[in-house]
Parts: sequence; C-alpha cells; structure tokens
Amino acid sequence: MTADEFVKIVRKGSDKLRVDEIIINTGSQELRGKGMLYINRKKIEVEVTISKDEPDKGEKLPEVRTGVYTKRDNWKLAGLIEDTLRFKCEHIHPIGSRQWLWPGNITRCTIDIHPIDLIPTGWEAGTRKERKEFLEQNKMPPTGFGLDKTEDNVSFYATLLEYPLNTLSWGKEIKGETEYFDFVLTKSEDTSDLHVSLESKKEYTSQGEEKDWKRFYAFMNALALVNGTNAWPYRIQYWRAGQKLIDRVTAAKRLAKTIHAPFPKTLAFNAKTGSINWDFPDTIKLITKFFETESTLSEEVAYLMFLFRQAGSKGVHRDITTLTLCVLFENVVRHIFKELKLEEKARIENPLYNSFEQAKKTVLGQMDSKLLESDDGYKRVQSVIRTSEVFNAERMFEAIISHFGLQWKDDMELVLKAWRRARNPSVHQSKYATRSEDDLKEISLAESRIAGAINILLLKLFGYSGYIRHSAFEDGYRQI
Repeated sequence: MTADEFVKIVRKGSDKLRVDEIIINTGSQELRGKGMLYINRKKIEVEVTISKDEPDKGEKLPEVRTGVYTKRDNWKLAGLIEDTLRFKCEHIHPIGSRQWLWPGNITRCTIDIHPIDLIPTGWEAGTRKERKEFLEQNKMPPTGFGLDKTEDNVSFYATLLEYPLNTLSWGKEIKGETEYFDFVLTKSEDTSDLHVSLESKKEYTSQGEEKDWKRFYAFMNALALVNGTNAWPYRIQYWRAGQKLIDRVTAAKRLAKTIHAPFPKTLAFNAKTGSINWDFPDTIKLITKFFETESTLSEEVAYLMFLFRQAGSKGVHRDITTLTLCVLFENVVRHIFKELKLEEKARIENPLYNSFEQAKKTVLGQMDSKLLESDDGYKRVQSVIRTSEVFNAERMFEAIISHFGLQWKDDMELVLKAWRRARNPSVHQSKYATRSEDDLKEISLAESRIAGAINILLLKLFGYSGYIRHSAFEDGYRQI
C-alpha cells in the first residue's frame, strides 16, 4: 500500500486495515502488539492487542489515573499498515478504551490517533544530493525522474474536504502570492476538494521546520477567515530542499463553517457593473501577512475566529451562537484596543475620560470610613465604584471606530446597540420561554450585525479596504 492509496481510503471515510509491528511508548515503557486501523469521517483509531509471552504474564498498559491530562502525558505510537506503509503518531491520549480478556490483565485497547504521520520512503525520502548521486552512478538522466520538480526550498501540498471557495469569478484555479510563498488553489471537479500548493519564492531560505509550519498555518488561517470555513486539510505534505519530510493525514472531516463570512460568493461579482468588487489573492496576502507576525494578537485572533466559525456552524442553537458572538465581539474589541495602545489617544480626543477618573477618585475619597467599617451595603457601593472602568468595552469600541476612521452616528453605533440588546438579556435576565417571533427576529438581526462588526474590525486591523458583507441575514454589503 502506498501513501496515496491510504489517503484515498481516508477520503472515502469508511474502512479498516490491518496494522502490525505496533509500538506504544508511554514514556516509562514500550508495549508491542498488532491490531486493526478503523477509519471513518470523524476519526481514525487503532485497536491494539498487546503481545504476551505467556498467558498469565506479559506487558500491561499503565493503570488509568484520574485527573487532567496535558500534552506532557501523551504517548507515542508507531506501526506498519498492511505490511508496507510505516506510520507514527506523536500525540496519543494516554487512556483509550480498554478490554480485559481475562481477570487482572489488560490485553487490548482502542486509541484515537490524530494526526497520522506517514513515513516517507524510497525516492521521495531522499535528499536532492542523494537522488543526484543515484542517477549519476546509474548513468540515468534527471528528466523523467523528477529530480527537481521545482527550485523552491520549501513546499506544502494540502487537500481540504469539499472546501467551499467563495470566488465565483476567479475560476477553478486561483494563483497568488504571500510574502514568502507562491500559492495555487485548485478545486477538484470530481470531489469538490480544494488542493492547496504553497511553494517558496527563490529568495526564501528555510529557518527550520517550526518556522515553515507557522507560515503554512498563517496562510490557512487567512483562507479560513476569508471563506468562513475552518481550513483543516486531511492531508499535508511538507517538502524541504527537495526532500519530503512529513506526510500528515487526519480523518476527512466535514469542516465547520459560519454563514457570517465577510466575502460570500455573491460579493465576488457585481452583476450590474460586470466587475469584481474585491481581489481574492490580494486579500489572502494581506491577512496572511498579519498571521505571519506570530504576535500575541495574531494568535489570539486566530483562536477567536476559530470559535467564531464553530459558534456559527450548522446545528449550533441560535442562542448559543448569539451569546458566543457577543463574548467574541467584546474580546476582539479589548484585544485591538490594547494592542494598538489607543487609551492615550482616546484621552486626548475626549476629556470626559479624565473627568470620569477624577470624579471616581473624589467620590471614593469622600466616603465615610466609619460607615465602611460597619455597613456591608456601603462597602458594596464602594466596591462597585472602585472597580468601574474608565474604558469598558463600549468606550473601547468607540475609540477603535474613531481610530479606523469609520462612521459612528447612524452606523457603527447601531452595532453597539444591537450588542447591548443581544448580550445583556442573555447574560442577565432573558426570558427564553416567552419570546415572541419579533423578539427572535431582533436577536437574529443583532447576531448578524455583531458578526459583521467583528469582520469589519479585524479587516481594518489587517489594513483591508474595499467591499465586504456586513450583515448576512440582511444581505447587506458596504465598503470599509
């Protein structure tokens, strides 16, 4: 079995394969066995029968312990699929489901493996130098053997299951570039899978695997944000200096997506003017550059937008989606305000902030110390005043809108009102059982506008200007 044949089975989403020469490294011992690999849409798992020298003696898995497991507790697993394909998994959760085949002895366990790294062999596993020497020794021409398919130093080739690319006007294949890579996105006509090719530019020099992978995921984060769909490939091949180093495979899962994507298919082409309203390759390049900074803000944004897509995915209850988006909106606002250091600028533009702080200080100073010692209610009032924020989420939002040069009155202030209407009742006193149809409609519109505002804030943070969809449920579009 070849790696490509195995990936076809994973893509199919249902099968089982024999696995031999299994080695489980628990950190304190090595266990050996054989078993079966079970593949479905949600996961890939291996059922392992632990080898035994004698029926009543032999190797045992460590006892299950209670508590919280972290990455430090992970096991490692390696094996051979169908006698030919070697694989490993560096991150095995150390529990699995276990079976006792006779009293006192654990002999079989079922373990999720995510992801699987297929071990490159043969021609692909060799370096350029090794392949060149082989061809010279055997007096064989380099052409026809793909000695150097490209001159790039680093390449990634990835495949995403039935990925919805929101680019009607760009065709089946899209080419573009980031700061470090040239990319090609190709939609498969047979499967609707998306094939991603990233090949480094000639001037690019790899700084190591970790850095290469971070730049790859910066691109995938940009792709996910633009399309509103998690960009999780079920296969990723990583090449460096002409050698395949990693061939990583996961279950071919259905990917979570949100209706609140900023660039839907309907935006790509303006039927009235016959023109494209936004440039997909340039937008990807711009957002990738932000995620390539590897700053605290970029990492937070990547995680927040993952939650954004999960919250808006199919099957999630609307109340959960709305409440989650309210929290994410506040988090995005606080992160941008802090990272852009907008407090000083806001204080200069609006003297009321300093006035509030002075008033707070005065009131606290005037409070009666005797009452504070004896009256719990008075203490509570003091606590409320002391913890009141000069810059709460609403004031931060106003400062960000001013900084980005967006219109406040009758525009972004409506988003703030929608956020208040959706958040405060949900957090404090919502009457879920007695809501009218008009109430539900209002909450839905608030959800749509809050999601649109999150997209607007982030795209302005990235430096984007142009058309986006600001409200999915209203099919509303605007230029920012």
